[in-house]
Amino acid sequence: MNQKKIAQLAHVSPSTVSKALRGSRDVSPEISEQIRQIALDIGYIKEKSERKLSNLRDKKPLIAIFCPEIISTYYSRITSMLQEEINTLGGESFVCAFHFSHEKFDEMIDSLVVRSGCDGIISLSSYRGAEATQLPLVYVGSYEKFNQRDCIFCDLDHVMEIAIHHLTEQGCRKIGYMGERLTSSKQKAFVSKMQEKKLVFEKELLFVSEKRFEHAGFDCAEKLLACTERPDAIIAAYDEIALGAMHLLSECGIRIPQEIAFLGINNISFSSYCGIGLSSIEIFSERECKEAIQKLFQNIFEGTTTPQCLWFEPTLIVRESTKRIE
Repeated sequence: MNQKKIAQLAHVSPSTVSKALRGSRDVSPEISEQIRQIALDIGYIKEKSERKLSNLRDKKPLIAIFCPEIISTYYSRITSMLQEEINTLGGESFVCAFHFSHEKFDEMIDSLVVRSGCDGIISLSSYRGAEATQLPLVYVGSYEKFNQRDCIFCDLDHVMEIAIHHLTEQGCRKIGYMGERLTSSKQKAFVSKMQEKKLVFEKELLFVSEKRFEHAGFDCAEKLLACTERPDAIIAAYDEIALGAMHLLSECGIRIPQEIAFLGINNISFSSYCGIGLSSIEIFSERECKEAIQKLFQNIFEGTTTPQCLWFEPTLIVRESTKRIE
């Protein structure tokens, strides 16, 4: 199968096919899309990938890391660990930020498949668009039932179970949650576990902000201050939210953890250096990054095997923000 056959089916010249598959702007988006679809339908992309694989062993594999955003401390840390492991194993990498857009994610996947611009993909989010690619792919830190690829993930229900258990051991009974618009999966897991354990749960203690990071925490703390009934503990969707909330509440004279304990998720480096050390749950570490890259390299050099979902245990780090002082 070659580009001449694609040209015949698309009723264009071979040079137009070549330009379209390279992403040249000399070809209109409509014609380029038609050519890419024909290339996928007739198996040209798959054959091209197989030919590339046969010549890859003596070269450095190029890995694309699909990251929702690079402004996040959590995602940038994971991306850095992944890149370090890729370099250690003799590969090269580049980062594709899709800003939580399904459409952007699908566009970048399509572009990589057609142009064969890389040898494998690590994705920090799981979207349906990735399922169709012929490239070796491993999901990291995310899990959805529709995944047909290798996945190294942490169960959010288990994370919330650890969080709630720790807080109840410290004597907390009325536990609230702080999050933002992109953390609905954590909120769902929190509500589910609170109900399962038959603990005091009030919808008024679910604080959700339209802002993000520390600004979201500050916003949620303002909402908490307006409540007549206050929780004795808060689980934050991620550390920056907790830190923002703790800052405002401390300024308002609320003692942490004596009056309200705080527990974050992700364990960013700053959490141990703030005025009151933030207890947090680390849900991804260097160990998981190494496993993800090793699995991806195995798929690249030995061929894709039966997909596996590898579950890993989160780690609770206890600091001052949950150490109750009587």
